[in-house]
Amino acid sequence: MGTYFDLLSDHPLGVGLSHTLGLNDWGSASAFFFWVISGGLPALILLVFFFGYIFFYFCHPLLISGNNVYKYIAASFIGHSIHNLSYGNWLAPFFLIHLAILIMTCRQLMQKMKFQIKSKFEITAN
Repeated sequence: MGTYFDLLSDHPLGVGLSHTLGLNDWGSASAFFFWVISGGLPALILLVFFFGYIFFYFCHPLLISGNNVYKYIAASFIGHSIHNLSYGNWLAPFFLIHLAILIMTCRQLMQKMKFQIKSKFEITAN
């Protein structure tokens, strides 16, 4: 078969999901290699931007919040993502549910922060 780098050099746009899902020679237990093989270099670029966006806009505010529950949710998502680097594909229902919980929790935090800023502004205006 060859290495992942040989496969990537032969198929820079990937081999597609139809060739990587199920039993085949190109499968990988690692989510990172799974998506690079499936989608090639464009998938690699999208992964970097996707997880950068998720970590910067959703995980970071939760991690710096004063609420321990929010911190635990963000830290557990980071751990779950790193775990899938060694075994997973970032398509599992538990991972997607975890992502949804992270996003909803961050939205809740942002609404609380907006309400606190608005109430402080109203108090100082009076």
